[in-house]
Amino acid sequence: MEHESVLNHETGGELPVWKTVYPQGEDSYELTREMRVQGVTVHREAEAMIYDSITLHEGYEPVDLVCVDFADLGLCSRHSLGDQSDPAFWEYYDDPSHREEAHGCPTTAQINKAAGERGLAPCPPEVVPRLRLEYVNQPEGERLFVGMEPIPVSPKKFEVRLPFRKLTPYAEKMNNRRPSPKILKLERIGGRDVLGSESAEPEKEWFSQTFVFRRV
Repeated sequence: MEHESVLNHETGGELPVWKTVYPQGEDSYELTREMRVQGVTVHREAEAMIYDSITLHEGYEPVDLVCVDFADLGLCSRHSLGDQSDPAFWEYYDDPSHREEAHGCPTTAQINKAAGERGLAPCPPEVVPRLRLEYVNQPEGERLFVGMEPIPVSPKKFEVRLPFRKLTPYAEKMNNRRPSPKILKLERIGGRDVLGSESAEPEKEWFSQTFVFRRV
């Protein structure tokens, strides 16, 4: 796997720092504006997650980030990572019909537990926009999933726009869905840097992926 970070597959060794990020105390609106000025595509759901999770406080300190895959965490997957620069890889990954093939792969809970055993911790939310701004040479097609405390995201609500219309049974069902826990992800698609989101229920099983955690 080609990657800017140095992935250490000897699970007994210390994982190297990939990047050190220096949060600057900006609020969520400043960070979002700065990303858009830089040409970053910020998905609506990711933007809502930033607004809901970032709080200002004094005494920001540098955050050392570590890039890991399943081998680094001592986890096994029945699927190799494959060529992330090949659009066919992500078309396959994103196809819901292939989700069953992830059965038996590490879950979100198992990934977080293994990361903790390697001396890693969840990334603070305020680190992610700053990382997105600084990671300007991300390889085309790469996705990095941020190891962080999942943020509950409420599903989009369907609304009745005309007084004499009613919601369809499907729309009512969708409106009754519970918030879904999600994490942020960094991508580069079609030559553009992207900040998006990904479902991260504790029991979700993952194909082999690359995650970013904070080193304690």
